[in-house]
Amino acid sequence: MVAVEYRLAPEHPFPAPLEDIPVALTAFGPATLALAGRAADMVILHTYFADETVARCVERVRTAAERAGRDPAAVQVWSCYATVPDTLGEEARLRKTVARLATYLQVYGDLLVATNEWDPAALRRFRADPVVAGLGGWADVVATRAEIEHIASVLPEEWLAPAATGSVEHCAAQVRAQFDLGVDGVIMHCATPAELEPVVKAYLA
Repeated sequence: MVAVEYRLAPEHPFPAPLEDIPVALTAFGPATLALAGRAADMVILHTYFADETVARCVERVRTAAERAGRDPAAVQVWSCYATVPDTLGEEARLRKTVARLATYLQVYGDLLVATNEWDPAALRRFRADPVVAGLGGWADVVATRAEIEHIASVLPEEWLAPAATGSVEHCAAQVRAQFDLGVDGVIMHCATPAELEPVVKAYLA
């Protein structure tokens, strides 16, 4: 056995090992959610999780924490929630909602559909659609407005539902409703801070 003694410079740029460094995970499946409950301080859920999925994920994290002898409330669970107010205009709204979800489905559709307990046959129809198959890139990057409008007709309405859309007041109300599902925080996603400013003001009003 060889013992090595490491000595650090007096002003090394790294945190001391005894510092409390929070650990956060992003999670999809039950195994990662359980890991977060056992070992993490925070878990961030994925965008376009249905309400039932969010509540189920919260429960899995809390249960895993309790089984590990931890305080379930000590593990924060955050929703990452698509928030796209109609102040952005219809084309931007379509790209930031329909096309963004389509991109997720292009990249890891099986996982997202399974996590939400959606119908896998609808995913197969989406993938087989000639417009989707012919995009040649990620939908939210390369698709035209006409192509995105077509994709909207292919996707089930329930798949697009887990998002805050409409007036800024309605978006703010939908963000608040996420807390009713048991989450500790909400990350408003799919729009820039400047685009979300009216929603934040409505939320704080």
